[in-house]
This record gives sequence, structure tokens and C-alpha cells, in this order.
Amino acid sequence: MDELYAKREAIATEIDTLLTKDTLSTDEETRYEALVAEDETLLKKIERVKAQESRKATMNVSQTPPVKPDPTAAPDPKIEITLDAADRSFTSLREEVGAICEAILKHGKVDARLTRLAYADDWTKRAAGTGSIEGTGAYGGFLLDNEVAAGLIQRMYENNQVLSRCSRRTLTTNAASIDLRAIDESSRADGSRFGGVRAYWKAELAEMTSSRPKFNLVTFTPEKLTAMYYASDEILEDVPFLTQEIDSMFRQEIAFKLQDGIINGDGSGKPLGVVSAGCTSTVTATSGQGASTFIYDNVTDMLTNLWEAVPGSAVWFVNQSVFPQLYEMSLAVGTGGQPILLPPGGASASPYNQLMGRPVVPIEQCQALGTAGDVILADMSQYYVVDKGGVNTASSIHLKFDFNQTAFRWTYRVDGRPIWKSVLTSYKGSLSLSPFVMLNSTRT
Repeated sequence: MDELYAKREAIATEIDTLLTKDTLSTDEETRYEALVAEDETLLKKIERVKAQESRKATMNVSQTPPVKPDPTAAPDPKIEITLDAADRSFTSLREEVGAICEAILKHGKVDARLTRLAYADDWTKRAAGTGSIEGTGAYGGFLLDNEVAAGLIQRMYENNQVLSRCSRRTLTTNAASIDLRAIDESSRADGSRFGGVRAYWKAELAEMTSSRPKFNLVTFTPEKLTAMYYASDEILEDVPFLTQEIDSMFRQEIAFKLQDGIINGDGSGKPLGVVSAGCTSTVTATSGQGASTFIYDNVTDMLTNLWEAVPGSAVWFVNQSVFPQLYEMSLAVGTGGQPILLPPGGASASPYNQLMGRPVVPIEQCQALGTAGDVILADMSQYYVVDKGGVNTASSIHLKFDFNQTAFRWTYRVDGRPIWKSVLTSYKGSLSLSPFVMLNSTRT
């Protein structure tokens, strides 16, 4: 048996080496398939040997017939079993989740019923790995009570408010990047529209003057967004719904990071975000408006510098800390004022979710109030996201085979950036027009 186990360990090591590569050659693919087949053969042989050893063990068991009970003997004393606090089950999922939250947030105060499930809370003493295990409550042990309906309560953050509004492209070939053609236009002055297109008033039979548009290439190179997770074989077996819930959590995390890249990315190994893009129009705050404020003048100034593909297609992305400013915003009328966002019913009714006819969408990725990027007015149809397909999920029992852990991996190859190269100077005046407008951080 030791020899069989040694062979399987050697096979697992070689498979792990192959799996570290992004792509395998034809010979490596063939070798991988052969190793897997050999490992399965060894596993079957080990099972046959174990079965034979079990049969041999039964041959040595005494066949002495059982002793018949004596009818004249006194009956065995009756034993009554009572359940203490640790053995009683939770009456509802709400009760169990409440106990879990209290155990995590109030260290030292742990419901006795949880200790029955999570019997070893010293995570630092477990050297095997860094994934979900049954022995630690906060890392999986609290999920094991079979008396409660299977299901995991989690915070459900929406992270498609930005992505769903972007223009999307998917690479269907093996190309590592793609170039999208865009109009190279930075001014609406004569001779600059569409990068150089111009029409002339001419007298009859006069020679016409030619012109031509100008284009630029916007290159998209999908970068890799990854996540990794380990779980013990025991918890995967005992908590059947765990893999589904974990997959949902990690996909939401990937969506969160992508949305953060679209808003704040610096373009280095990640998308170029709206805040960092050279085509974003930055509006100067009103003098004397006060630090950490957002006022009605900011709203009108930002809207004045907005370019929209379709009128009304832009949205206001805001940090939630901006809401008090919006609810208190008013328009001076004579010696009084008119609230901007509150409906006729006042604060008792639901405030409007639109500002200047455009939706107000709170997202976590906007900066805190008073920082550039706390409020962004954007037409996201002018922001392109290019990926290599959806999120790729893979799992392996070989990576942590000696620790009895399964490894889960999520990868998503994606890039994003505005299709615009720069802001657009207006035909009359000197407005800096753009599909993306934000307020600067200097507010005094």
C-alpha cells in the first residue's frame, strides 16, 4: 500500500507542475491525460486492496452465537437523555445568524450551540491552508447545522449600475487585443469638426475645396482579473450549498473590482477609469461654496459641459455621502427658495431619484464628498468594455492534495476605456464638452 500511495503522490506532483502553465503543448496535454488515467487506475487498485483487507479481517472474527437474555434477571436501569444548551438546535435561520454575528463582533461571547459546530477557534494553529474549514466558526464551521434550512445570508451589492450602461465588445478570436476606430475630434471650430471635415459656400462653377475626417485607434488589451479560494474536503462534503454561494460571492467581488476600474482605474494593468481619463471634463467649483459641499451651481455647471450621444442618456453617479447635500439643495426664488429634489409632499414622501431629468445612481466606487470624483455625470455609451468572454471558473484537487483541500479559481480577462481621446471645445465660446464630467476637489 505504501508503494501505491507513493506513486500517487509522485503523479500529483507532476500534474501540479503541468497546471502551473497557462497553456499546454500537445505532448503536455497527452502526458496530463496519461497521468490522470494512471492515477485513477492506482486509486481503484488501492480500493480493491482495502476491500480485501476488510474481508480478511472478518475471517478472524469469533463466530460465537449471541448470549440469550435471562428472563429472570432484573431489567436494565432506564436512562433518560436531556439536551443541554449546546445540544439544542436553533429554531430559525435568523436566530442562528444572530448568534454568529454576536460571536464575530463581540469576541468571547459565543452561543453554546455554535461551539457544537465550531469546536476549534484558534485559526493560527492550523498550518494546513487558508481556506474554509469546519474547525473554525467564522471560516465555515458556523454553516454546518443541518437543522436550519440550507442557505447563506450575504450582503447583495449591486455592481452592474455602471457596467450595464457601457458599450460592450467580446473578442471571439485568439487575438490578445483589439483596435477600435474613433473620430479624432477635439474642437467644433471650422476645419476641426470630425477631425477636419469642412463644407464651404461656393459660387456657381467655382472650384470646390476638399477636406477629410481624422481617426485614431483606441487599443484594448484585456488584462486578467483573478480570485482564488481553498476549501477542505470535509466542509465541501458536509455543506453542499457552499460552492454555489462561494461562486456567487467571488463573481460579485470581480464585478465590484471591474466597476472600480471603470471609475477609478489608472490604465496600468487595469481599465482606464473615468476619473483618470484625459477626455473627462473637470468643472471648477464655485468660489466660496465651502469644503465638502455640492451645490446647485455645481449641477448647472456640470450639465453645461456635458456632451450626450442621446439627450437625457447620461446619469449622475454619486457617493452616498453626497445625498444630504442633494436633499438640502435649493434654488433661491426671491427671498425664499425651492427644494431641488424633494417632491411636493415634502420629506415624508419619497424623494425624486432624478436630477435635471437624469437618474441619480449611488455607487461605492465614487469618491467621498469633497473629493474629485464624488459626483460624476456620465454618458457611459462612450465608454467601451472589451473582454475575452465571461468569468472562467476552474477547480483542482491536485494543488492542495496533501492538505485534502480543493482549490477554486476565477479569472476574467477584460479591459475598458473611453472611446474619446480628449475633451471637445465648443463651436462658440470655450466650453470643455465631454461625455464624462466631474467636479474638481478645490472647494473653499
